[in-house]
Amino acid sequence: MKTENSTDVLELLTNINDNLNVLNCMFYIFIVVGGVYLFWKMVYKLLMRFG
Repeated sequence: MKTENSTDVLELLTNINDNLNVLNCMFYIFIVVGGVYLFWKMVYKLLMRFG
């Protein structure tokens, strides 16, 4: 019984870990997209000022 319990806990932990990985991926993609957007917005402003 003890080994079954430990495997259940391990499965639960791996499931939680997978969910955290998905959230981290979404958060990372969100930051990258936002950063690129702000960067191009700034570049566009500079181009309009000097162009």
